[in-house]
Amino acid sequence: MSVVSSSARRRAPDQEKDQEKEPSPTRTKLEAPAREVGSIASFSIQAVRYAPSSLRYFAEVLRQISLLITGSLVVLVLLVTLIGGECGLFFVYLTRPLGGTDFTGFFEVPCGIRELYPYMFGYIFAAKVGCGLVAEIGSMRISDEIDGLESIGIDPMRYVIGTRLVAVVTFVPLAFIIATIGGIIGGWLVAVVQIGELTGARYFQGYWDSQGLTDTFISLVKTMTMAIGIALVGMYYGFKARGGPVQVGNAVARSMILNLILIHASGAFWSAVFFGGGAKYPLGG
Repeated sequence: MSVVSSSARRRAPDQEKDQEKEPSPTRTKLEAPAREVGSIASFSIQAVRYAPSSLRYFAEVLRQISLLITGSLVVLVLLVTLIGGECGLFFVYLTRPLGGTDFTGFFEVPCGIRELYPYMFGYIFAAKVGCGLVAEIGSMRISDEIDGLESIGIDPMRYVIGTRLVAVVTFVPLAFIIATIGGIIGGWLVAVVQIGELTGARYFQGYWDSQGLTDTFISLVKTMTMAIGIALVGMYYGFKARGGPVQVGNAVARSMILNLILIHASGAFWSAVFFGGGAKYPLGG
């Protein structure tokens, strides 16, 4: 008995040390998101570093751009046009009791270009392109296509990730400019054509009197930040996918949640940077 009890006493301190080394469930839950964010940041830096050298696969870059144009451009333009119409509708009925409907085009800039156009572009880009990247690259991963590229000496970070990142950087500015034109036309269709509260000349005069190159630049910076972040998150979850179709589906859902957070965080950040000291809008004294 004494031998057994002394042996148990010797094991007791070892067991206590093992218990001390095991992290608590709460600590593990808090550390997991931090580790994931760090992994995404590391992957993103690596993707950006490999992007210039991916131009050696220029045909693949062009193919990815063509897929973005044919698969996403129309949806992006139509929904930004819809948001432009919503801005026009809101400000027509807001200014009508004040007798100021001639200012509808004037207010299209803070409503659409500065805020809602980038957000709508980001939502659709995350749903259409971001989730598509997760599904496509995740399918390549679980079907061993990425491993096959490595086996023949092709770096997947260049051929798979870099080419798609270059395609996104090329596509987004052009697509957003077209979508912005669509948003302006959407406001005109609602305020002038549908409701008929002001003339087309007055609408466009109000718009161009309040819109400057700086507004377009700020809007483009917001949109580019959102789109590049969405693409990097989507490619990360696709590239790191393991298992089968169910795991790829879970990765798609996870990327969409993170991208929605990213859209609002980046939008709020740039609004604070550019407009934190004032709206910088030609209204009032």
